Amino acid sequence: MKKEELINGLKRIGLQNDMEIEVHSSLSSFGYIEGGATTVIEALMECVGNNGSIFMPALRLSPPMELTEADKKLGITVKIKVLPENAERTDMGIIADTFRRRSDVVTGKGIINPFKLYGLE
Repeated sequence: MKKEELINGLKRIGLQNDMEIEVHSSLSSFGYIEGGATTVIEALMECVGNNGSIFMPALRLSPPMELTEADKKLGITVKIKVLPENAERTDMGIIADTFRRRSDVVTGKGIINPFKLYGLE
């Protein structure tokens, strides 16, 4: 699919200029997109225009890690890592990873220590 076709499809489902949208994405759900994740992001940006905004969860999380027996005994059901800020690929998907690395995208910085956040440190 070409970018213009994607833009037309996004507009048909209601995206329009000046909208504030939250995007959860999967490139494979689009089928073949000429230009891949970059084209999807550009199409979204063209739909909302300069006065719109796009929020996209783009956390630097690893795929789920294998649980040990000790983890399971503690009731842990999923274990992941927070990846470094320069991580190329995360478990969030190629669209979110591409979006996060754009120079015009604002992201949080550093790693939040949840123990410190709740005064448990």
